[in-house]
Amino acid sequence: PGFWWMHAMVAVWAIFTIVLFVAEPLVLHRWFHDRALRDPDGTFRLVRRLHIVLLTLSAVTIAAAVLGAHGALY
Repeated sequence: PGFWWMHAMVAVWAIFTIVLFVAEPLVLHRWFHDRALRDPDGTFRLVRRLHIVLLTLSAVTIAAAVLGAHGALY
């Protein structure tokens, strides 16, 4: 079962693309603005946590792709 890391990278790209080009302009911008007015510190913590989750997912996917490209995952 090789090349699963390529599917993982496509999934990460899809998440970023959907969030950046679909969800943010249509829903998230207004939602985060309203939430930030009510609870700025909580909103910042939420956004920071979501960024950390996505960056960790990206880093794990990149590491798996590098290892897979060098034959370590076979």
